[in-house]
Amino acid sequence: MRIYTDKEKLEQLFALYEKQMYGTAFRILQDTGQAEDAVQDAFLKIMPRLSQIKVPDSIETKRLMLRIIRSTAIDIYRKNRREWEHTIFDPEDIQKNQKSFMDENLSQIENRQMIQRALLALDQKYREVLELKCYFGLSHREIGLLLEITEDTVAKRYERAKKIALKMIGDDACA
Repeated sequence: MRIYTDKEKLEQLFALYEKQMYGTAFRILQDTGQAEDAVQDAFLKIMPRLSQIKVPDSIETKRLMLRIIRSTAIDIYRKNRREWEHTIFDPEDIQKNQKSFMDENLSQIENRQMIQRALLALDQKYREVLELKCYFGLSHREIGLLLEITEDTVAKRYERAKKIALKMIGDDACA
């Protein structure tokens, strides 16, 4: 087994996981700049742990990378929410921005909200499988290894998640 320098490990980790990490952060933060910041912060958190990483492309490393980016993005989200709660909005700014909000296609907003509500309403075990399958394109085998569950369990959770989400979206669309 080859021994990597810290610089080589970091370069490999970035090449292997940067896109998936960005996708995870963006889904949580819904902002490109903040998602990029989250990835950068996550890599800073990973640097002290480089000695623990033996094989950059192992499933254990992938699991570690996704856990770190998820917690980093959630921390940023919580910080944003605390700051937003203390923000005082200027009525003039609201009026200026109102037109740009109204220009966005209302049906797109409603569809996005329905999907987000459906995903958030899912139990975490179903949501996690659905996200790994749909957003990251992982196979049932890869998801099973990542979450430490069997492929059959992954398949069942994926089917249940789809069924529940589609039912919720259908119910919302009819309401």
